[in-house]
Amino acid sequence: MEGKVSIFWSGKLISVGTRTIEKAFHELRQTAKELNANLKTEPEAQNIIATALLRNEIDMDQIISKLQKDKNIHIMYEPGQFPAAIIKLPINQTAKATILLFNSGKLVCTGLTKLEHVKEAIEKMETKLKG
Repeated sequence: MEGKVSIFWSGKLISVGTRTIEKAFHELRQTAKELNANLKTEPEAQNIIATALLRNEIDMDQIISKLQKDKNIHIMYEPGQFPAAIIKLPINQTAKATILLFNSGKLVCTGLTKLEHVKEAIEKMETKLKG
C-alpha cells in the first residue's frame, strides 16, 4: 500500500497519502476485500491536496498587497501565527481552492475534488503572482 486507509466504527473508510485518485480508490476497495466486506457506495474524492514549488522565493508583503486588489480573492496572512498566506481562490461558480503560499515558493492547494480544478487553481495562482 502506498497510502493509509482509516477504518471507522461507522463503517466509513478514508484513504490518504496516495499519489493518484485511482490508487486511493484501489486501496479502499482492497481494504474492503481484506475485511470480507462490500463497499456500500462507490468511492469519491472529497479533498485533493497538491503541492507545487514555484521557481523563486516570494516577497510576501509585495504579493499580499498585489493579491488584495482582486476583490474575488480572500487572503489571511499573520506570519506570527502561521508562516504562510492562506488564500481563498475561486475556480468557478461552485469550486473554491484554499492555497497556502509560503515565502520559500512552496504552494499547497487543498479543498478541491477534481484534478482539473487543482491544475486550474495552481495555474491561476501562478498567473496572479507573475502579473
